[in-house]
Amino acid sequence: MATWRRLALEQFPELHAELTRPHEIDSVYELWSTLLPMAMDAHARHDTDLLRRIYGYAHWSARHPSEHLWNPVAVSFLEALLDNEASEERMDKVLEWLADDVVADAWGPWESRGVDLKTAARLLRTRRRPVPTGWP
Repeated sequence: MATWRRLALEQFPELHAELTRPHEIDSVYELWSTLLPMAMDAHARHDTDLLRRIYGYAHWSARHPSEHLWNPVAVSFLEALLDNEASEERMDKVLEWLADDVVADAWGPWESRGVDLKTAARLLRTRRRPVPTGWP
């Protein structure tokens, strides 16, 4: 079993069926397409347990040496977390969970998506430290 799938099964038991059935979540890209709306919903519900798991997995993927893991999280999750319509509140919620190096990697794509980077930079200067550390 691929490492990404094994870790996903450990971190997201609520996706067990989707991760183990054929033709459900067949790729890391599909996993991130599933996790993105889950993250937005978790932000709305203040579900810090699920947010810790999602962003921890995102950090692990973004820092992985294999392009097969860092590219999907960048393209299917990090770039899409913020868009040109992201409110300051949404930006604040998302940026709180991202480590500086992950933000740095997403900065260019966010700029190309029309994200208000002046607001993002201000929020980053005043934020608390990201929650997920030392994962996994």
